[in-house]
Order: sequence, then C-alpha cells, then structure tokens
Amino acid sequence: MHRLPHHIPHHRAGPGPHRAMLALCAATAALLAGCAAAPRIEGQWTAPNRPASSLQGARVLIACEAVDPAVKRICEDQMAGAVVAHGATPVTAPQIEPPAPGQPVPDQQYLGPARQAGARAVLATTVSAWAGAQGGGGPAFSIGLGSFGFGGGHVGGGVGVAVPIGGYGGGERRSTAYSASTRIVDVAGGSVIWTARASAPASDEIQGPMSGLAQAILKGAEDAGVF
Repeated sequence: MHRLPHHIPHHRAGPGPHRAMLALCAATAALLAGCAAAPRIEGQWTAPNRPASSLQGARVLIACEAVDPAVKRICEDQMAGAVVAHGATPVTAPQIEPPAPGQPVPDQQYLGPARQAGARAVLATTVSAWAGAQGGGGPAFSIGLGSFGFGGGHVGGGVGVAVPIGGYGGGERRSTAYSASTRIVDVAGGSVIWTARASAPASDEIQGPMSGLAQAILKGAEDAGVF
C-alpha cells in the first residue's frame, strides 16, 4: 500500500498576461509624461560666419535678465552649471542697469565686463514667466521684460508689477511656466553667433524649470557646434 505524501508542493502562478500588459502601459505612460514635461527648444539660429572654434575650454560671461531677482540669480546659477558641464568656465556678469526700466540690457554693455574677465563669449538670457491657476482655471498672468498682460494680452510698459511667482493670494495655488531667450555673443566681433528660445511646462517651483531650460539651451548650442 502506497501512502500519499503529507505535503504537496504548491506552484504559484506567475503574473498573467493581463497584469503584464497593465505594467507595460503604466511604464509607457510614465515615460510619455516625462517626455512631455521636459523643457524644449522652440527655435534657434546660428550665424553663418561664426568663429569655427567651439567655446569648450573658454571663459564665458553669464548674464540673466528677469523681473524677479530670485529668478535672475537661479537662472545664472543654472546656466553657469550647464556651461561647466559643456567644458567651459563661467564668469557671472556684474549687475548692469538697463537703459530704460523693463528693457533688456544691450549686448554692447556686456562686452566691457567680458573683456575684463577674459571671456571669449557672452551668454545672456532673458527669462519670462506665465502664471495661472492649476488645472488651467483662472486668467493667466504673464511677466516679461518690456510687457505684461492678462490672458495672453500684452500691455507695453515697465515691469514694476508685484506678483508672487508660483502663487497667488486667496488660497488658490497657481503654477508658473517659464521661457528663456538666450543669445551668445562673440566678444571679439561683438555680434550674436547663436540664439535660441526654450520653454518649460508649468511648475510650482523655480529650480527645476530653470535647470531644465539651461540644459536644453546648452545642448542646443552644443548641437550647433558653439560648445
């Protein structure tokens, strides 16, 4: 007489096709969301007669122009870090007052400090911001050098407008989208050799969007052969 074994091994079934498909869909959705959230260059231009040598190993004067002083400083820090990552040495520009309130600093005013610092190029960036309620509700408020407006309508004038970046009063949380217009100026020739505009999705903080914009812009300059 044969006795049955006291313990019969139990084989646990592996994940079925349905569970595997759900995992794949979730991973794909996360990847697409990450791609959609990445800052990107909207347009760029390279001077046909720019110097043949790249700026790797050179000193580059970094300047950011923004309404909010915190945005200006964070922009300069992130641009300087991106320049280091692309093989050049950043030098932060001194504070230069524009010729008129709310207007960008002319490129010529950066050339003197750049020459004093031994820089071969100036990397100047103008930062604009658009603030709106999370989820797309409420009017959008845009802040940029030389203009401001509600709901996409711009009004000419200065920039002395007190608006908290990343939030409004009344208990309603608002996110801010940033864009950056960068030009690289050859110090020897005094002319723009490369320029680009990049934008980042709306966010509740400044550091991440500025970092992404700086990386996108420097990657574009590298692809163009400037770095």
